[in-house]
Amino acid sequence: MKDLELSNKELRGAFNTILGLMTGLIFEPDESKNSSYERAVNVYNQLVDIHYPQIASVNIDKNFLKDWARLFYGVDDSCIGMTHSYWTDGGKSLVGNNTQTTYQAYKTKGLKNNTTLPDDHLIVEMSFLSSLIEQDRNSEAQTFLQNEILVWFPSLVAKVKKQSTNKNIHNFFNNLDLLFQLLLAHPAFK
Repeated sequence: MKDLELSNKELRGAFNTILGLMTGLIFEPDESKNSSYERAVNVYNQLVDIHYPQIASVNIDKNFLKDWARLFYGVDDSCIGMTHSYWTDGGKSLVGNNTQTTYQAYKTKGLKNNTTLPDDHLIVEMSFLSSLIEQDRNSEAQTFLQNEILVWFPSLVAKVKKQSTNKNIHNFFNNLDLLFQLLLAHPAFK
C-alpha cells in the first residue's frame, strides 16, 4: 500500500510539473523549453499505468512558433481566444461574466491571479488547478476542471485543430486534454 501511495504522489507531482510547463509554454512558447518538457513527459509516461494513455512528444520549433502566433496572437477573425468568456460570448470579448465568476472561485479558495491576464484565461485557470493539486485539494480541482475549464476547452481544441495542421500544436492540446481526463479518472486524484 505504501508503494501505491508513493507512486500516486509521484504521479501527482509529475502531473503538476507537466501542467506547469504547459502553462509556461502557453504564456511564452520558446524552443529552449523543449528539453524540460521532454524530461517531464518521460517521467510522467513512466509513472502512469497501462490503463491510461501516454502523452506525446511536442517539438517547439520555428513552425510551431509561427503557427502558434498566427492562432493566438493574430489580428483577424482567425485569432483564437483562450478565455472562457471568449467562448461563451460568441468570440466577441476576452473578458465577460465568466471572468468575474472565476475570480470569485479563486477568492473563495484563498488564491489570486498575479498576472495581467483575465481571471478566466487558460493560463490562469491551469495555474489555479495546479495550486489546488499541489495542496492535495483534488476534489476541488476536479470540480473546478469540470465546471470551468471543460465547459469551454473542447471548443478551443476543436477550433485549433480546424485552423492548424501543425502536428506539434495538435499534440500539445491533445496532451493537455489527456491530463485533464487523467485528473478526473485516475485513483491518484481521488
